[in-house]
Amino acid sequence: FEQAKQYLSRRGGEIASGALAGVRTVGEILFGVVLAMILSIYFVHSGDRLVGWIVDLAPRGIRRTLRESGAVIFDVVSRYIRGVALVGMVDGFFIGIAAVAAVVLWILYVVQVVVLPIILGMAITTLLLPPYRRLRRHGLSRALATAAVCLGGFLLLAALVALLVPPTVAGVAELRRSFGKAGGDLQALASSLGLDEKRTTELFEQAKQYLSRRGGEIASGALAGVRTVGEILFGVVLAMILSIYFVHSGDRLVGWIVDLAPRGIRRTLRESGAVIFDVVSRYIRGVALVGMVDGRVLHRDR
Repeated sequence: FEQAKQYLSRRGGEIASGALAGVRTVGEILFGVVLAMILSIYFVHSGDRLVGWIVDLAPRGIRRTLRESGAVIFDVVSRYIRGVALVGMVDGFFIGIAAVAAVVLWILYVVQVVVLPIILGMAITTLLLPPYRRLRRHGLSRALATAAVCLGGFLLLAALVALLVPPTVAGVAELRRSFGKAGGDLQALASSLGLDEKRTTELFEQAKQYLSRRGGEIASGALAGVRTVGEILFGVVLAMILSIYFVHSGDRLVGWIVDLAPRGIRRTLRESGAVIFDVVSRYIRGVALVGMVDGRVLHRDR
């Protein structure tokens, strides 16, 4: 610390002069910017008079040539500068779009617990809307059609879960048994290769001790897993609630959103939104149908 103090004291003059030079440079830049703004105001207001006065200083025989050539040069330079400025504006525009997109993605990441259920609820809505509309055409009210469709859809979902969960649980249990068997097989393999059984047992004991020392990390990982499961369950429940709302009053919500737009583009928004929703809903229904067929085939194979 003493050496640092001595060094700073010796270099104090240089540091002070550098700071003064920096302040002077900033002052010169600010002065130049202000002077350029003042000159630009003068050039816009009286630039043609200044050019005429300069041209009048030349001999009479070359004044016309000077005026025409100067106009051409000024036009070329001004077009170039405007082009550079336009390119800069376009680059800035795209940079701004990228920045806005990054902010939107960050917001979506922060609120993903809510955004993902909304997307999932809209996906479920695309599956429930066709039977809902069919029931509405047969004269059922909004409430009855929504209740019938959502109840039937959720019962079908529960049946699919009941159909697919037992094989998955059985596969996990089989995987656990295979891990235990793999440990015994490794120990037997080590013995067959001539390794000392005592040494092999010590290695397994060291592995157990390592896992016991890492128990805190494993527990924190388990807690994180429980939290993730809780978020998933919350998202599923929220998605189901939102799907009920979208089926019952989604058209009213869309109409309210469209009415917020300017009157001239409302029809375009409504028609384009209907086309987009129809295409996306057809795709989601196709994917759901393929998934159901694949799940049924896999269950039959087991």
